[in-house]
Amino acid sequence: MSTRIKSAAVAIVIAVILLIAHGTFLFNIAVGAISALAIYEIFRATKMTEHKYQTIACCAFAFVDAFMPVFYRHGWLYFFSYKLYMGLFVIAMCLLYLKEHTKFQYTEFFFMLGVGILLPYSFSTLVTMAGLGGKGVTFFIFSSVFLLSARACL
Repeated sequence: MSTRIKSAAVAIVIAVILLIAHGTFLFNIAVGAISALAIYEIFRATKMTEHKYQTIACCAFAFVDAFMPVFYRHGWLYFFSYKLYMGLFVIAMCLLYLKEHTKFQYTEFFFMLGVGILLPYSFSTLVTMAGLGGKGVTFFIFSSVFLLSARACL
């Protein structure tokens, strides 16, 4: 129990620092890292990490999805839209499935694809709310508190 309390205290300190730095690229890096770590933990819990390349592709997509708004804010890489890099991710996952179709069931493929798309999408709402300025601060704080409480319960 004390380990959970210590990790929750560290998480609260990190969350406060990230709330202060929510307008910088550090926030995007942190959300991308948390999103990729969440995907890895789900895959590890369901024993999907045996599919190494698919796990790497899902975690990389999660990080890219959280970090791309940094480029959009500065006016760079507008041609590399969400639809484009999500499409490239889906194509890569399909090719990896075809490569290993004998030891990779289609249910595992769709599970990994669903988690790999939906989880980063849900974490990217934090990045979107942080970019709204004053309007998104309330939702941002509630979401941060929810994530911290969920982490403390694990």
